[in-house]
Amino acid sequence: MFKQRFLSLVNANNLKSFTTLSKATNIPNSTISHWLNEDKKPSMQNLITLADYFEVSIDYLVGRDIELDRNNLLHSQFSENDITLLIKIKKLNFAEQKLCVAYIDGINDSKTIKSYSCSFN
Repeated sequence: MFKQRFLSLVNANNLKSFTTLSKATNIPNSTISHWLNEDKKPSMQNLITLADYFEVSIDYLVGRDIELDRNNLLHSQFSENDITLLIKIKKLNFAEQKLCVAYIDGINDSKTIKSYSCSFN
């Protein structure tokens, strides 16, 4: 799970090379290569460094982020569609989640603008 999340974060942050990441984090290229080849797993210190750099949790990096408890959510104010949306968003990396929020904000803003323009007609 780490390798997939790591590569997703590298892509989401438009890193052109692992050398860029290596220089920014002081993690040697050889160490990153070991992770990609799955020869070694990152140390706790490297996980902390990566989490800080990518602005995600260590749990996210290692695939242990909190799973949404569907049963508890079903007994709350959320509809089935709300829960499905939450689960899908939770599976995205941090950068992708921010894009979703920006998109939703844009939709809400355009609805507000349309409602004001309609009220003037």
